[in-house]
Amino acid sequence: LDVTCGSGAFMTNLEDASHLAKLMITIGKSCGKSMAAVITSMEEPLGYAIGNILEVKEAIMALHGQGPDDLMEVVYKLGSYMLLLADRTDNLSDARKLMEEQVNNGKAYAKFREWVVLQGDASAGKLVDMPASFPRAERIDVITAEEDGYIKLIDAKALGTAVMMLGGGRKEKGDSIDETAGIVLHAKVADYVKKGDPLLEVHWNPKDGREEAFQLIRKAFVMSKEKTEPVKLILGEFT
Repeated sequence: LDVTCGSGAFMTNLEDASHLAKLMITIGKSCGKSMAAVITSMEEPLGYAIGNILEVKEAIMALHGQGPDDLMEVVYKLGSYMLLLADRTDNLSDARKLMEEQVNNGKAYAKFREWVVLQGDASAGKLVDMPASFPRAERIDVITAEEDGYIKLIDAKALGTAVMMLGGGRKEKGDSIDETAGIVLHAKVADYVKKGDPLLEVHWNPKDGREEAFQLIRKAFVMSKEKTEPVKLILGEFT
């Protein structure tokens, strides 16, 4: 069980997230299930991609062992608990090694490809083999740093809301989704950037009412002249 915590999550503080994790474990165990919960940070976006197609492309990279370090760390942590609870290994260390082996030898991606084909479209397997051929948004605009400094904070909620405004998510149940809309980060918390360096790129299809989304995006980065620390990814583990 993954309980996210932070500005971009439903549970914004660690106390509430811990309470939810423990409660879910209690419910699961009362039903005779083996349970574990990991609290992961949502103080900044996980990985670099935000948005449907962009996140799928990043996931494919991860299955080839080329995913962002923070994304891979969370995936390996959650997957290790799953293997442990399934009695595939005796400890988390061996579980992680098994996962890394499956990624490095190509079996993890092969299984993903198999799942895609089993959705009913045999040609989909060839499509995921070529993520560069995925549909793209009409425009890609780069947002740059307005000053030199260290990135102190990236407001995950603001960026998620902005992507929704660009069409990448639903505000209401019946809203359509623009699968090409989204954001790709170029920098993360604790990175040092100079004025004019790219912070992120916005993938979007021009429509009325998009300026508010760009206002949110520009305000999502908080800078500091002092060196800052990277976001702590794993905030708690419960069994």
